[in-house]
Amino acid sequence: MQYDSFLSLLIFLLMFFIVGFVVDLLSIFLINTFSQQIKNSKRKFLVRLVIDCSFSWFSIHTADELIRSITIPSITELIAVFLLFLLEVIMDMNSKGERNKSSQIP
Repeated sequence: MQYDSFLSLLIFLLMFFIVGFVVDLLSIFLINTFSQQIKNSKRKFLVRLVIDCSFSWFSIHTADELIRSITIPSITELIAVFLLFLLEVIMDMNSKGERNKSSQIP
């Protein structure tokens, strides 16, 4: 990753969050819609992986293209997207586990 200044990095992050917010709304809708149609949990996970990673990559790539003073190689974009997806899955698993524990306490 290469950037000209700290300000350009901040603008990139702001752009990523703005684009990501809009794109995430669509991806959440698609994930929920397809998840209702699919009964197999492995396929649900695969659909979530493909949709979430595709839309997250679109957000990062769009922000990268809009901000000319930042250059991110495509492989770095893809690795970042996959790591963000894994982080989201782990956080979802932890929050579901905590909800189940708290509901079991009398």
